[in-house]
Amino acid sequence: MTNVGYSYSSRTNQDGYHRFFPNDTGLLMLPDSSWVILVSHSIHAGDGLGDLTLMRTSDGRYFLNQGHVCAQLSLLTKGPIASLQDLLNAKSHGEKGLLAWEPYQSGQAAKGRGQSSKPPSGKMQKAKQ
Repeated sequence: MTNVGYSYSSRTNQDGYHRFFPNDTGLLMLPDSSWVILVSHSIHAGDGLGDLTLMRTSDGRYFLNQGHVCAQLSLLTKGPIASLQDLLNAKSHGEKGLLAWEPYQSGQAAKGRGQSSKPPSGKMQKAKQ
């Protein structure tokens, strides 16, 4: 699996936050040798699922973030992302302010921001084994 890398804004916004963008979904290697795998879905897909990012960490934990996803997840941080803990402390934009990563438990229903009560449209594809 290839490291998707990330972009980081050295300038801060009016609230003192830097922007951090994973360049794509997939494997993201962090400077402290930890890693995460990110999978995001955007409300812009128009299928009723909403904004949702699931993250698996190198230590086996899962986290969920319901911040807005356009081309990729945009996170706000007070400093560089140098470790897994720095990434977990980063926030995303939500309808009601900044959103934190939440621990995700297997079997937990993950409802994205803007999700409708209708099932997602389109064909569902079986995951490759």
